[in-house]
Amino acid sequence: MSIRFSIIIPCYNAEPYIHELLECLDKQMTNEVEVILIDDGSKNPLKLKKDYPWISHFSRQKNQGISYTRNKGLELAKGEIINFLDADDMVSDNFISYILGRIDEEWDYMDLSWKSLEDDHFWFKLNNDRDSLSNPSASTRVFRRSFIGDTRFPEKKDASEDEHFTRHLGIKHAKHICATEFLYFYRTTVPNSNSKRFLNDEKKTKRIGYFFNHVTADKT
Repeated sequence: MSIRFSIIIPCYNAEPYIHELLECLDKQMTNEVEVILIDDGSKNPLKLKKDYPWISHFSRQKNQGISYTRNKGLELAKGEIINFLDADDMVSDNFISYILGRIDEEWDYMDLSWKSLEDDHFWFKLNNDRDSLSNPSASTRVFRRSFIGDTRFPEKKDASEDEHFTRHLGIKHAKHICATEFLYFYRTTVPNSNSKRFLNDEKKTKRIGYFFNHVTADKT
């Protein structure tokens, strides 16, 4: 059976968390799914504690950043649908079966309902296919490979790369559906996460405010 779903996991210093995610995926794997795991120069090289024969690609590289690593995963991926999992987050026990169950519907991308893993403080519940995420990341969306096309993550930016990627996909004109049950879980307590390092001013990219001279009535 051919690969239909590719899961790309960049890993940077996620040793305390990645094993929990892999154990969750281990219970769900089918021969229609591949996992591409790339250690992006972690200070302590990632070591898999057990054999996961369903990992189709596992490699280590010098630190190149999340955009470079995701792009590398895209080049390796064989599936018709793509998801970029963050190594320190978690997914539901039916993450794979839910997505495969809707793969033959007509859509370019799927938005995933999400919430924080530790508690219910942060969450975003989608109620129907007309809903959309207010602040989506690449991890809380599943993309049709044909929709991504030649679009790639910006390797010269070390922050806000998700927004850059989705903006250049032409999301506004795409067909999308929603997962109305919680499939993705953010781990909000990770001290060296990509977002935390940005907020702590440890990135080259700085926060920028966008100003418009005129805002139209429909906010476009």
